[in-house]
Amino acid sequence: MVHGSCNGLLLLSFHRSFFVCNPATRQGARLPLLLQDGRDVVGFYQHADSGEYRVLYHEAERLGLQSRHSYYVLTVGSPQARSIELRTSSAEVGAGLMRGLERSRTSPPVLLHGSLHWSPQQSQGGDILVFDQAAESFRRISRPAEASLTKDDHTQLFEMEGKLAMFCSPQFAKNLAVWFMDDYKEMRWVWKYWVKLSFKLAYQPIPLPLCPIVLYQEGDMLVSEEVSDKVLHCDKTGKSQGPVDCSARGTRVTPHMLKESLVLHEFLQTQRHDGACEWFSEVEFADGSDTAISADETQTD
Repeated sequence: MVHGSCNGLLLLSFHRSFFVCNPATRQGARLPLLLQDGRDVVGFYQHADSGEYRVLYHEAERLGLQSRHSYYVLTVGSPQARSIELRTSSAEVGAGLMRGLERSRTSPPVLLHGSLHWSPQQSQGGDILVFDQAAESFRRISRPAEASLTKDDHTQLFEMEGKLAMFCSPQFAKNLAVWFMDDYKEMRWVWKYWVKLSFKLAYQPIPLPLCPIVLYQEGDMLVSEEVSDKVLHCDKTGKSQGPVDCSARGTRVTPHMLKESLVLHEFLQTQRHDGACEWFSEVEFADGSDTAISADETQTD
């Protein structure tokens, strides 16, 4: 399970193990503190001032029929995490944080302008939650006024040419609306274009929302339908360039993008050259840059 991607590093879980690794340099390190029940990763980022790689997670405490969430920062390479005080711009933001955030494996935040930005969530009042990683404070900014947000709608933030961007897809919609933030200081959203979907859903006994995953890089966008292996390639104008073949057995598109890096990190261990992975015994690296996983692999949340 992929929980985060940052500067060539992946935050992964597998067989009740958490670890950070760089597939290009074959370095990695375990993160055993994240294994405890009730702990959910909500962000993975590099701290701008120190250069440290940090994991933001929350831990749920049951209070009767409700849960209260506490937030922690774990620095990769450190044996202990630290609790962070919930410094918020308003009482409403604090109340939303107490209700918790969606996990980063399904809704990764966008790191831009020194802050993490989470896609609009109903638990956060339908706004975009922002975490200033230097001040370790939370605030909210508004989503595009035209973007609806009901329990059946799906939204996702992503970075588009150095700007914050968002798409919204109502349930069973045939088009995706794409906006980008033209002026971050003024919080001004501008509609970009429509993406026409060519997916045809198979019949489901219980209606399922269309929950695509959007990946954007250098003007091209991939739109993946979550309930099948359909992936659509669009150009920078939103025009379809045809489907991408992702029908190989076991292929699964995630909302995380990996940008390869050959930077070596002192806080990561180097992979042994005998084919065995020191920090994750179930995984064996092939001779090339790919990773081969044993045939009896069972992926768990």
